[in-house]
Amino acid sequence: MRKAAIVGTGAYIPENIRTNEWFEKFDLVSSGTDIFDNGGVKERRVISDEMKSSDMEVLACRNALEKTGIDANEIDLILCNSNIQDQLQPGNACLIQHKLSANNAGAFNFDSACTGFINCLILASSMIAIGECETILIVSSTTGTRIADYTEKKCMLIGDGAGAAILKPAKTKGRGYLGSSFISDGSLYHTMGRKVKKPEGWKGKRTYFSGDPEKLYLFIDRTKEGLDKINELGPVQTVEVTKKALNKCGLKVEDIDFFICHQAARQLVDAWRKGLNLKENQYYDTLADYGNLSNASIPVTSNEAINQKMIKDDDIVVFSAPGMGWNLSSAVFRWGM
Repeated sequence: MRKAAIVGTGAYIPENIRTNEWFEKFDLVSSGTDIFDNGGVKERRVISDEMKSSDMEVLACRNALEKTGIDANEIDLILCNSNIQDQLQPGNACLIQHKLSANNAGAFNFDSACTGFINCLILASSMIAIGECETILIVSSTTGTRIADYTEKKCMLIGDGAGAAILKPAKTKGRGYLGSSFISDGSLYHTMGRKVKKPEGWKGKRTYFSGDPEKLYLFIDRTKEGLDKINELGPVQTVEVTKKALNKCGLKVEDIDFFICHQAARQLVDAWRKGLNLKENQYYDTLADYGNLSNASIPVTSNEAINQKMIKDDDIVVFSAPGMGWNLSSAVFRWGM
């Protein structure tokens, strides 16, 4: 059976830089856990007012297409994983297909939060393996700054951006997608998400908000049950799912050449790398400069690492992430065509 290879990546990072000093005008309350209160972000990028998530996604896709020399009409399928799509329904997939003039492509929307890009890699690799598609474009984005709660410290974690990847059948035996592992635990559904609520720091008085303070916000379950689960499971489960994926591929942690993980928060990223005993040349960090990019974290970090020539042919490259829901996913590739 043939294997799928990642033949190119692309990204769009907004020009507007928001430093930590910008937040000094707010009286921020604790997120309830040090993991998010001290996330390790120095600056983040913010989408411009006139742009929507599909605009960033299209720019990331065009970047990937230009770098690979692939024409949009070669694309058989577009998998879109938007953190916040342009409208409630439908999602952005068909809109991206139209904006790219990818006239021969089908387009699906996919949502599993921060694991979404990895799950799209798994799905795309399977469809290429069975001969259903030859060329698949995956794109993920986040516009999280638009629904951040600027009364609690977690807002300082969040940035905006988009990333894309193109998969085709590998030409060299042994290269491409090797396997994956994915776990879901719906008992943790309540721990994190997006919902209409009042800001955490709102105390019944007028603030910088106008009118009714209830709106769509990112949230953490601040009850003891929710916070305890995040603190307990956050540092360890990504390591566990990574080891399971490697084991399914007949590999060990020592076989990892490069590790690309969700840039969630400094304590979590450091815990995962320590749990896998990784050296500095085995990973790339975008958290400090771009913040937590949610759905777009994995593809943006991948694109940056590739641009820095940190990944070479035949490297064992592992993608791993946790995601709201509760989901965990890891995919293993032997790099190159």
